[in-house]
Amino acid sequence: MKPLRHILVPVNFTLCAKNAVRFGRAFAEQTGATLSLLYVHDGDLPSPDERRQMTAWKEELLDEMRAPYQLHFRGGKVVQAICEVAEAYQADVLFMGTTGIHQPSMVLGSLTWQVMVEAPCPVLAIPQEARMEAIQKVGFMSDLSAIEKPQSLYPLFFLADLFSAELHIVNVKKRAAGISSEKTQAALALEHELEDIPHCFHIIEDQDLVHAARTFVQQYDIDLLAIMPRKHTDLEQLFAGKLTQQLALHLETPLLAFHEA
Repeated sequence: MKPLRHILVPVNFTLCAKNAVRFGRAFAEQTGATLSLLYVHDGDLPSPDERRQMTAWKEELLDEMRAPYQLHFRGGKVVQAICEVAEAYQADVLFMGTTGIHQPSMVLGSLTWQVMVEAPCPVLAIPQEARMEAIQKVGFMSDLSAIEKPQSLYPLFFLADLFSAELHIVNVKKRAAGISSEKTQAALALEHELEDIPHCFHIIEDQDLVHAARTFVQQYDIDLLAIMPRKHTDLEQLFAGKLTQQLALHLETPLLAFHEA
């Protein structure tokens, strides 16, 4: 299993971004990865005040850190700049702070959603209320469709291995019905890929994917929820803007989004 080498955290000097940096530092210290902070500014150069703020954050959050770190400034459009830096520095994951349930007007807006869609790597959205504690249970919302490239599931394997966590796979059905033979075969194939990881499967009947996710997280004490939206499936709706925003609004749990390889 390949190591985690580079964590990129876009910052805008808000409390929710500060929480994402704390998560990033904890992950970096546990894995030995490099932690990079990125501030996207207007114009050709960052202002003196923006440089002072980055220096203050370094002193508060990164001094005496037990892993390497870097500070980056980049001019341009925010989403484009974040994705370009992630590509250029071969980031393995992006950590992005979100305001969470207590500030719904600001929650996981178009910025984080666009980064989730366009980023070349997985994106972990971290609510401001989330706390970096032991991750014991990782949830995965699955449509139980065949996965042609098992390496697509690497982010799940990595998290489960890193934290010795249980993996809980949930499939949401919109109506009472049996599981099709195709989904049964896909579940068996997934079972084979997960043979070395403690795991279990759940089925929830719910017309509302967001409500189903909330129920799943609360009922099974999920510490981190993962989604892999795929074309022409219900989970693709989670990248349709409002559904993603609602999901983050009603969860105080970090949300990992990654694409099929």
